[in-house]
Amino acid sequence: MTSNAKNTWILILILSLSVIVSIRSAPARTGSDAPFDAFAGEILDGLSATDYTRIPALSGYGAPRVAVWPFKEMSASIPPEIANEFNDRLLAELSRQNAGRFRLVARGTLKTVIAEIDSTSTPGTAGDPVTDLLHNAKVDVLVVGKMRRAGGAVVLGYQAISVEDGGIFASTAPRRLALPSGGAGTLLTLEQAVRDAARQLARHGDDLRGLAVTPLSPGAGDAKDNRFGRYFAERVSEALIDRLADPIEDRHPRLVEETRASHHLRGTYWDFGDHIEVRLILADGDDNDAVWRERIRSETVIGMLGRAPRPRIEHRQIGPPARWNPPAPPREMVRVRPHRPHRPPPPPSHGPGHRPVVAETQRLLAELGYDPGPPDGIMKPRTRTALAAFQSDAGLPVNGRMTRYVVRRLRREAR
Repeated sequence: MTSNAKNTWILILILSLSVIVSIRSAPARTGSDAPFDAFAGEILDGLSATDYTRIPALSGYGAPRVAVWPFKEMSASIPPEIANEFNDRLLAELSRQNAGRFRLVARGTLKTVIAEIDSTSTPGTAGDPVTDLLHNAKVDVLVVGKMRRAGGAVVLGYQAISVEDGGIFASTAPRRLALPSGGAGTLLTLEQAVRDAARQLARHGDDLRGLAVTPLSPGAGDAKDNRFGRYFAERVSEALIDRLADPIEDRHPRLVEETRASHHLRGTYWDFGDHIEVRLILADGDDNDAVWRERIRSETVIGMLGRAPRPRIEHRQIGPPARWNPPAPPREMVRVRPHRPHRPPPPPSHGPGHRPVVAETQRLLAELGYDPGPPDGIMKPRTRTALAAFQSDAGLPVNGRMTRYVVRRLRREAR
C-alpha cells in the first residue's frame, strides 16, 4: 500500500470517528423537552440582543452570571417537585444552548445562598430577597418563572430580569404543559388547603378592611353537623387576615359583623368519601368575587365530617360439619329403660374450720401456678405463703392476708 493510500484511509477513519462521537454526544430531543427548548432559546436570544454594558457583571469582568429563581412560594395545588423539575429542565436547555455566552449558576448553589439568607435574616423584617441575592450570590440576571394551574395542566412562562434595576431583558411566551402522571389528581391535606386558599384569595383582598365569615354549607348530607364547614372557614379567614395585615401600609383587616363588612367569605363543600371538594368565595359587594376550588384528602379531616360510624361486622366462627348419624333402628329393637327421676348430688362433707372463700382462694392460687396445698378451705401456713408470693408478683402489699381485694384480684387474674 502506497503512502498516499495509507494517508487516505487514516483520514477516512478520523472523519468516521468524529461523526460517531458527534452523533453520540448530541442530546436526544424528546417532545417533552420542546417547550423548554423554546423557553431557553427566547431567553438567550433576548439576553444576546441586549448590550452587555447594560448587564453589569457584579462578580467582576467577564460574562454576566445567570440564575434560575426557584418557585419559593408555589401554590399547594402544584407539587413542589414538579416545579423544581420544570426549572431543572430549563437550566439544562440553557446550558445546552448557551455556547459560553453567559455563566450559569447551578440551582443547588442558589438554593444554598437563599437558605443562608433566610436563616440569617432578622424575624419580622421585610428584606428584599433580590437585594440580598445581589450581595451574596453575585448574580446579574435572574430568570423568574410564573406558573398557574389550568385544570390538569399548568401555564408556564419565564422572564429574564436585571438584578440591578429590575429591568426585563427577555420574556417568553406562556406555554401550556401537561402535569406529569399523578400531578393532575393531587389531593391537598387540610393544612395545604388552608394555606393555598388564603394565598389565592389574598390577591383579591387589597381593599379588605372588615371580613364577615359564614361557615361553609354542605352540598349534601346533614347540615346540622357542620363541624368541617365551621372549622375550615375559621382557619382560612384567620390565615387570610394574617396575609393581608401590613403595619407599614397601616392595613389591619379584622373579623366583623356582616353589616360592617367590606368583604364576605362563604362557600360550599361536597363529601365524596375519599376526598372533599371545597368551593370558597370571597365577595366584595361589587360583583368582583374571587373563587377558590380544590379537593382535600378526607383522611386529614377525620372527626369533622359527621359521618355515621360503620356497622360492626361480627365474625361468627363456623364449626365443623355435622357428623352423620345413622338412622335409628326399628322401634321393636330399642330397649326401653325405666324412667328414673334426677337427683342432685349430695353436698360435700367438710371437716371443721372449712370456709368456702378459703377453698376458692386455694383453687385460684393453684390455677395460677402457686402451691397453696389441697383446697380444703382451711387457712394454713402453706396457703399464706402462696398468697404472699401472688401479692409480690402482682405488686400488692405482701402480708399473706386474704382480703376482699386480693380475692377479687385472684378472680380477675384467673379468668
